[in-house]
Parts: sequence; structure tokens; C-alpha cells
Amino acid sequence: MHDALEARVPEASEQEQLIGRAVELGRNWTKRPAVEQRAMISRLLARVDIGADRIDSHLDRGQLVALLRGDPDRHPDASSATGAPNDIIVLSVPARLKRTGLGKRMVIEGATAGVEDGTLIKLFVKAFALRDKLLAGGGISIDELAAREKLTGSYATRLLRLTFLAPDLVRDILNGCHPPTLTANNLMADTRLPLAWSEQRSRLGAG
Repeated sequence: MHDALEARVPEASEQEQLIGRAVELGRNWTKRPAVEQRAMISRLLARVDIGADRIDSHLDRGQLVALLRGDPDRHPDASSATGAPNDIIVLSVPARLKRTGLGKRMVIEGATAGVEDGTLIKLFVKAFALRDKLLAGGGISIDELAAREKLTGSYATRLLRLTFLAPDLVRDILNGCHPPTLTANNLMADTRLPLAWSEQRSRLGAG
């Protein structure tokens, strides 16, 4: 942040003040309304370049300073508008196209979904409810339970398999902190998911 501000803010005292505001903004970022987050990001972004293996975000240094100073929205000045190197900050993150279900999406390395997946959550609720019925069934077989619940034996078996996932992986899924490539479809399609928790995380891209 110091490097980003130095070209626009020569005074050390103001640099320190603006860095403090940046820290506070980052600390409270997730508590801000989504519309406010989008407005701030749109104000800072000059452009985004998407490559085969990375995403480059070009940030307007002047807008960053204005935002941290609390200045109202302003139009970029002439030097910023021309994209002068000293007025643009480039943030690069590794990313690649990866198939997710029937489509593809650009996946940032180490990123998580960020929001709860309702379909995944319902799937786990159904799986654990089925497990509880099996345990309370007095020796009922999976096929008998599946017939009673109007499910195929194969589907019931795959549902029950989800209850053997690593507890921290289940928690991350329920909290929306799972990899964005982890969907209900590909989770249910993987019929050979390992029992070892470390291997599960590796297979599902969560570790």
C-alpha cells in the first residue's frame, strides 16, 4: 500500500493516515453491502486483462488515493486517463479455465466459492437425514431404506457416502468456503471418493 500511495502522496504523515484507512477498510470489507463493494471496485478498476494463466487487474492510483481520503467520486485526471505506468497499479493472480459441471469458469488459485451453495447444502441435509434413518432403522438395509424413501439404491448409497467426508470439508461447504469447482453434480458423480480425509481434500481441490 505504501508503494501504491508514494507516487501520489509525498507526505509521510498522510501516507500513514491513508494506510490506516486502508487497513480499516480491509478489516470491515465483508461487512459492507455488496452494492457498496461493487461501487468501490468499479471506481478503482481501470481495466481487467484475462490471460490463459492469470488475471491482471489495473487499478487507478489516483482513484485509490481519493477513495482513502474520502473524496467524492471524480473523473480520472489526464495522466490517469492515458494509463501512464506510474498512475496504474497492476495486481496479478494465477487463474485458469476449469470445467465445473456442464460449463467452464475462470478459477483463481486458492479461491473459495465465497457464498453458500443452496443445492450443496440441501444435498448434505438430505444425506445426513438419510444416515440418521439408517442408524435408527433397527438393521434395515440400504436398499430397503431407499425403497421406503422412494430413492434408487445407487442414489441412496452416494448420498450416504457424503456423510463420510472430512468434517472440516463439510463445514467449509456449509459456510460457502469450498472451492468454486466443487458442485453438487460433480460431488455426486464421483463414485470412487477415497475414505482418507487428506485424499478427499486433494481430490476435491480443497487441500
